[in-house]
Amino acid sequence: MVTRLGSEACAPAYPRLVEADQLTRAALLDVSEALGLASAEPVATLIECVSGWDPRYAGPDDEHVIGAGLLAITVGARLPGLDGGGAIAEVRSWSAERQLRDIVQPYFSRFPLSADTTAERLHRLSFLPAYADEPDFTLLGHRHGTRVQEAIWQGCVVRWNLRDSWVSWSHVDAEVAKVRARAGGAWVNLAGELIEQGFSS
Repeated sequence: MVTRLGSEACAPAYPRLVEADQLTRAALLDVSEALGLASAEPVATLIECVSGWDPRYAGPDDEHVIGAGLLAITVGARLPGLDGGGAIAEVRSWSAERQLRDIVQPYFSRFPLSADTTAERLHRLSFLPAYADEPDFTLLGHRHGTRVQEAIWQGCVVRWNLRDSWVSWSHVDAEVAKVRARAGGAWVNLAGELIEQGFSS
């Protein structure tokens, strides 16, 4: 069961998550438990990776996709009511608590998750779910556009910034690992207090 006692660690201490209100951290715990995860770390780390826990996050507006909110959600997620750019942009006005309950939970409820599902797995499912089970070296896109990018990116659910010439699942997994280190081993409890413990995912 996901830890929810106010005095116990509940998630990695990512700065904006620590600064968030208790309702946000409670929603994180509720959603993680509803998804059957052993802890809130996978969801917390995924959101840190894609938006830095900024509910008003706005992904780049380019020819490929626009992302908004905690999950940098796009029309590719095919969530009810979020089927156009205007509706996606409106997500930025929602509270973090609402985004967790009305976007994160229903989106990931589509997939068979287990207690040991990782943030890396969630990132694959939220980025390009149709290719989530492909090998690590699968080429997902190219900065300058290729047939691979054109064929695959139409299924993109969250916005990914192409910093490298080629992007593969190995790149995505490595990014998640780097982001996880931001918490420095510290966790935050439901009350918003830091707990210096060496938790692992």
